[in-house]
Formats: sequence, structure tokens, C-alpha cells
Amino acid sequence: MANAFLRKTVTAGTSRTDVLASDVASATEVVCIGLIASNKSSASRTLTVEIKYDTGTPSYTSYITNIPIPVGSSVNLLDGGKLVLVPNENLTVTADSASAVDVHLSYLEIT
Repeated sequence: MANAFLRKTVTAGTSRTDVLASDVASATEVVCIGLIASNKSSASRTLTVEIKYDTGTPSYTSYITNIPIPVGSSVNLLDGGKLVLVPNENLTVTADSASAVDVHLSYLEIT
């Protein structure tokens, strides 16, 4: 079993944006240990985070819906907890304005 600490950053769009480059692979688990959203715009923004499960037709489960992020602020979306993603899952983010919110995920990948 191999373990690797990794980090991924994406800019949320107005449609669902995958956080990981690809869905979690077979025989792999991802333990999300940090998830921070940063508002880089000049207005308050909202962000939605969903867990995507995809084995051909994706389905989505709400994790956080329309969390407000004030101007110049960042929000810790895990708040000390952890979130496990299993094969065929990914996180998606959607903001109320394109290119306004960056999302940073720190995670442990277990293969």
C-alpha cells in the first residue's frame, strides 16, 4: 500500500468543476484533510460543494450548499473533520460567479 500527501487547486466556475484531475481510481481511496475556499473577487460570493459518484452516469450528493464567502476571505470547509472519497468519486465545486473563488484541497491518496 502506497500513501502520498497531495494538494490540488482549482478555480470554481458557474457550472460544476471537478476538484481532482480525475475520479478516484479503482483500488484507491482519498482522505480529504483540508478544503479551503478563497474569495478573490470584490464582492461576496457563494460556493456549493458536492460529492460526485460516476460509473457512467454521474450522480451528485450535496456536501455544502451556497456557503457565503465574504470579500477577501477564505473558509475552511472541513473544519477539522475529514472526508473519504472511494473509487469513482470526486468533489465538484460551483460558484455564483466564474473565476471568483479558488478551492484548495489537501489530501492523502492511498493506493
